[in-house]
Amino acid sequence: MASSAEATAASDNPSALRPLVATFSVQAFGWGVLLLVFSYGSYSAANSAFDVAAIGACIAAPSLILMPLSARIVHRFPPRQLNVVVLLIDFVLYVALAVYTATFGESLALLFVAAGLTGALFVAITVPAWRNLIRVAVPAEQISQLNSRLISGKSIGQVVGVLASGVLYQFVGDAGLFLITALCILPLAWAIARMPITRAGSIPEPSARSSLGAALREIWLSNLMRSVFVLMAAMIFAAWPLMTLLPSLADQIFPSSRVAVSFLTAMFFSGSAIVAFAVRWRIDALEGTNTHALVSGKRHPWTRSLLMLAGLAIALLALTAQLEPALLGLVVTGLLLAPTGLLLGLLGVMTQSLVQREISASSAAMALTAYVIVVEIGTSAGSLVAAALADSIGVYSVLVGLGALGVLVTFWLVRARRYESVSALAVEAFVPGELIVQLSPQPERRN
Repeated sequence: MASSAEATAASDNPSALRPLVATFSVQAFGWGVLLLVFSYGSYSAANSAFDVAAIGACIAAPSLILMPLSARIVHRFPPRQLNVVVLLIDFVLYVALAVYTATFGESLALLFVAAGLTGALFVAITVPAWRNLIRVAVPAEQISQLNSRLISGKSIGQVVGVLASGVLYQFVGDAGLFLITALCILPLAWAIARMPITRAGSIPEPSARSSLGAALREIWLSNLMRSVFVLMAAMIFAAWPLMTLLPSLADQIFPSSRVAVSFLTAMFFSGSAIVAFAVRWRIDALEGTNTHALVSGKRHPWTRSLLMLAGLAIALLALTAQLEPALLGLVVTGLLLAPTGLLLGLLGVMTQSLVQREISASSAAMALTAYVIVVEIGTSAGSLVAAALADSIGVYSVLVGLGALGVLVTFWLVRARRYESVSALAVEAFVPGELIVQLSPQPERRN
């Protein structure tokens, strides 16, 4: 049970959680470094995009398999202690990988083992444990503000980590990058151990009614939910494979350059970073005087434009092969990647907001689980298919096909008459639903 002093400290002094936000950014920096170890390390072993996709699937598979177990673990143990323990286990894992790499050298087999362990320990257990920690870290009315700051910090840390990894590799190699990833975990474990806890408890134990099947039925019976989930799955299948293809794409411009891969990856994530800061700006602005401007208006054509822009940008990547000099091709390629990252970030916010707003309380947890399953399966399947095609017919031909798929999804959205609802949701995702209801003009009562 949290002490009253801790509760007061967190609610009356938000700066008490600043170390948590700062160290979370540091941990995200380490994750950005690790991402390049997996992507370029696997590609350089055999110049195969399929190996990169297979590494991603090795990270995703354990999280799906262990999801029921992780839910029980998170429910059973106190959130602060559990997070510290799993972070220390992650630290030991990456130190061991650093020592092994320094002793025996780099290998594709080692990367597959590291990816599987990362999926089993970090993705499957650390991530849900972290989400539960945030739930009890602050009073309920402050969760949105804390999440917005954490997401902003994560975006900065991850982009900087990805950019730095290409340069750091020249000095420390993959063994040093594994060690940097490990060291970036320790400050977060320290901050969690010292943070105040305002509320006791863990996630609710799943009830008999909160089955995955029931959540999927509720999603399918809702026209809006079904449209958004189909849209998200299609765009993830079309857009996320870009991450898998980035080493191949960079190799066409600057052969055997980790710096080129890190630059393109950072540009891809920069779009998601823009979404993160937009969310934070929207939430912070609610405390000001322009709240009505945030929720006014019914038509938001920029959403449709973004969907179309992302599809066209992917297709236009194929033209960068003709650009000279190579540095110009690299810069233009990076700029074309940003809209896709922006779209994926927006879709993630939209979908999670929709689940929280439209799904019943008994099915909300499983609906979010369904969201994770759709994302993991969509990214893995799309990446494996795109990578296999890239190895056989060339990366630029695949980019044209992925871009065309994105454009077709946009046309489906418009013709299915779901654009208005989805577009409005894109704006509402940045604003708490209860505030929208509160600020929206109310119909006049007739006597």
